[in-house]
Amino acid sequence: MQDGQNVFDEATSWGSEWAVDETLEQMALNDSALEAIVVAIDHGGDQRNNEYNFTINEEYGFGGKGQAYAAFLAETLKPYIDSHYRTLIEPEHTIIAGSSFGAYVSLYTAIRYPDLFGCVGGFSFVMWHDNGPLFN
Repeated sequence: MQDGQNVFDEATSWGSEWAVDETLEQMALNDSALEAIVVAIDHGGDQRNNEYNFTINEEYGFGGKGQAYAAFLAETLKPYIDSHYRTLIEPEHTIIAGSSFGAYVSLYTAIRYPDLFGCVGGFSFVMWHDNGPLFN
């Protein structure tokens, strides 16, 4: 999950935390077989808009590092998680998610690496800045 600061802890979140841990605990009460590993990836602070966008938005002056960020997720982080934890590595068991630009980069990453990410969670998804490259 992108914007890791928001995932588990009110003290580190921008606004309200997403309560992912509490939600999974509640879901496990209804399904005792539910098991999940959630990797919360903190954004890069003032580099967030650059890292979460693969194109450069000339008007607002951000973007361009999304391709490298997606490659990091797919080629470095996911293999690390899969080699250090008991995971189901198939794409149907791997979700990538985020909010706003985090949703945007999650969708971009899943499109670039469909053999790794089989599901995307996008909350408050934005594309106002894109002008079409993601669709292309």
